[in-house]
Amino acid sequence: MSVPHNTDKKADSSSRTELWHKSVFEEDMDVTDFKAGLGDDRRWKFQGPWLARMTEGKFIEYLDKKVRPKRAQFRALLKEKLADDITTSQNRAAKETGKEAPAKIEAKDISEEQFTDYLRSLRNDRVTLYALVSKFLDLAPLGQPVGIIQTFWSNRDSLASDSPYGKSGPPPSHPSAGISYLRTSSFMENHPVYGPQGKRTPALARVVYPKAGPAPPKLGVGGFVADAPPGDNEFNFRTMTRARISSNKTMLNGIMHLDTTTFGGAKAYVEATTANVDPSGKVVLQLRETSAEAQVVARESKGLTEIYHDGKTKSYTRTAPKTTSQPSARVSDETRWNRVADEILDEPSRS
Repeated sequence: MSVPHNTDKKADSSSRTELWHKSVFEEDMDVTDFKAGLGDDRRWKFQGPWLARMTEGKFIEYLDKKVRPKRAQFRALLKEKLADDITTSQNRAAKETGKEAPAKIEAKDISEEQFTDYLRSLRNDRVTLYALVSKFLDLAPLGQPVGIIQTFWSNRDSLASDSPYGKSGPPPSHPSAGISYLRTSSFMENHPVYGPQGKRTPALARVVYPKAGPAPPKLGVGGFVADAPPGDNEFNFRTMTRARISSNKTMLNGIMHLDTTTFGGAKAYVEATTANVDPSGKVVLQLRETSAEAQVVARESKGLTEIYHDGKTKSYTRTAPKTTSQPSARVSDETRWNRVADEILDEPSRS
């Protein structure tokens, strides 16, 4: 189907509004190694699990086997961070007062009282705590909040990264799933006879599940099940629009009810625009309605119809219109006119 694999807009935790789909093969998306110092971690592969996807039993097991044994190591990391924060604060104060910078604070110089107060402050500062735990355990980052809560996250050095998998979780494999390696659909197919095509070759889809309430009908395309193209078309027929019935579209069989009369089920041509892999590993296709010309070309390539022939084209010669059928009508009219004239001119008979 020649479908580019892109990131899921719904799963993208970015606060920016992106009008176009972004390929999973872009340099800032196709990343597996963590680079220290970069606040924007857009990796798709992490050593730790996606916590929201785990069952309760798996989560308890993860806490017992992976989290609790690393408490001492994490506390040592927090002490080093606290020492760095105190050193940075002292250097800033010395610079503002024009004094010499004091000696660097080491982790061993941190007292238990200072460390206890720091732990208490971290428990109240969930943003910083989540970021530290995420980096330490190599967990997929959380999505950034939206609205008024986002203002509290805006000036944080430990801000959760702008990851496209922050809300839905990272995929179990590469985002392309090895199905397609196209970065974009901005290319034009060149037909050997008709030349460059305005639309790509459509794929034949089968109606596998009719429309059920607000849920759209399901189509089988290339081994995948996808939602029918949205809009006023043969898959999503809007019969009532201001008490008017659309007359330029026909309903495809099997959309409103299961088609048991058509051999093999109802089929129609559609065009696959983009694809992405959700966190569960499901390939999600985005379909749209194709043009009538593209359908005819696709049917001709399969031998189902013929619109092109290499025979000689007969020349068109304009001929004069035939008038052989008119005299009889004119004779009849003239005869009647003569009779009318004779009747008028004749003298009245004498009684």
